[in-house]
Amino acid sequence: MSKARILVVEDEAIIAADLSDRLGRMGYAVAAMVPSGAQALETLAGSSVDLVLMDIFLQDAMTGIEAAEAIRARHGTPVVYVTSHADTPTLERAALTGPFGYVLKPFSERELQVAIEIALYRHKAESRLRNMERWLTTALQNVAEAVVATDRDGTVLLLNREAERLTGWEERDARGRPLAEVLRVLDGQTKQPVPDLVQQAVREGLSIRLAEHICVHAKTGTQVPIDDSVAPIRDDSGAITGAVVAFHDCTPRRHTEDAMKELTFQLEGLLRERTAELEIERERSAHLQSANIELEAFSRSVSHDLQAPLRAVNGYSHLLMANYTGVLDDEGRGFLGVIMRNSRQLAQTIDDFLRLVRLRNEALRVSSIDMTRLAAEVAAEATRQGDATNPIPVFHIQQLPPARGDPALIRQVWVNLLGNAVKFSRQRAQPSIDVGTRVESGETVYYVRDNGVGFDPADADKLFIAFARLPGSEEYEGIGIGLATVARIMQRHGGRVRAEGAINGGASFYFSFPPEQGQAEDAEPPDPADDEEP
Repeated sequence: MSKARILVVEDEAIIAADLSDRLGRMGYAVAAMVPSGAQALETLAGSSVDLVLMDIFLQDAMTGIEAAEAIRARHGTPVVYVTSHADTPTLERAALTGPFGYVLKPFSERELQVAIEIALYRHKAESRLRNMERWLTTALQNVAEAVVATDRDGTVLLLNREAERLTGWEERDARGRPLAEVLRVLDGQTKQPVPDLVQQAVREGLSIRLAEHICVHAKTGTQVPIDDSVAPIRDDSGAITGAVVAFHDCTPRRHTEDAMKELTFQLEGLLRERTAELEIERERSAHLQSANIELEAFSRSVSHDLQAPLRAVNGYSHLLMANYTGVLDDEGRGFLGVIMRNSRQLAQTIDDFLRLVRLRNEALRVSSIDMTRLAAEVAAEATRQGDATNPIPVFHIQQLPPARGDPALIRQVWVNLLGNAVKFSRQRAQPSIDVGTRVESGETVYYVRDNGVGFDPADADKLFIAFARLPGSEEYEGIGIGLATVARIMQRHGGRVRAEGAINGGASFYFSFPPEQGQAEDAEPPDPADDEEP
């Protein structure tokens, strides 16, 4: 495990030197010792620091408290105050900056170390929590299901985008209102309001599903048939703190059911007629008798199998409801094609996401990897699987130094990076992809560079976020999992990945392994929605 890097902000040189010596004995690395808040901010802007030890009263225009406020706002680095001032006004002012610890002089090394370790642990835990919250928010906002969350009194706390669309309410207007006002649920046959199921779910502590013929009366006045369920939310102790309502527009499903029932009825009628004919001829031909039995079996099979498409109809059903209430025309069939393609894409999304999540727990099987051979194999596969209507990309692969890592996972890194390069350069007259290495600060960095459509440099940090799609990428296949998987794999190895690019100027992706490969197996896996720079 690498040493925590600590910045000491102390205007008394003797005290600063003493702090530095103590930190060294305790196993920490002193990133720098500076006498002022301004210099502390300059240091943080130019180097990596895990924690700041801050004196409150500095002989400078900026006090330690003011410096801590600026550090929290600009960098988010945890601050521990080390001071001899313990009066109430000072403590109250310092507390407003959200410090991670407060150590009074004189102190023992044990007191200082405890304060530092608690601060580092708390900062790491809070960072994980923030990352998980961002990931959950992103996932919730992008699911096809409408979701509304309430407290135990039925007050709305959250609406995702699909819930906003179906109810006609924006989240900022709905938050704090009673659920019955935002989600007006009616019996589709009697048009009477449905009882408050959130209170029933909270009272009984059970998940509840609504019956058929239920619709939501949107703020705009439209009524949309829905399938939904209500489930209680519990805290760690098992106490119910609220409820979540999940629902979706079921209009296309119901239309499809009606159409399929009618088709099944017609087929069954035809099959019954044919069965009757076979019965008449049964005495004349044993062969026809056998065919009749097979036809009856076929009838049962068809009747059963025709129900399967019903299970494939999902979140895109609102398109059919909004635009095609009768027999589908050509454009309607186009929408149906969209549903089918996106259903397949959803299956691939689930597979990719499960692979991304499994990376958290899978043990690394580290061995030496011939990176030249591996990159060449993946490039050959990418060329064979390419689109025959586009030019074949030309690969330029240097002799690459070997690496130590999990061969299966590193192969996935090459598959995703080279696959992306092929995909986003295929519209060029002569797509070209370079694979090589270079040395940065004594570190070997592998790269994949293409001459494709590139991307806005301002969006570079978004590339490695799961499900993030950049503007203009809609015309390309994929759902934003590949690069997130690359980032996860390299972080599992203790390495790094980053990207450079320009609009219509190609893209370059760089990844590297840590100098001490023995630490790769102990590298901590990232959170799914981690949007910090890899």
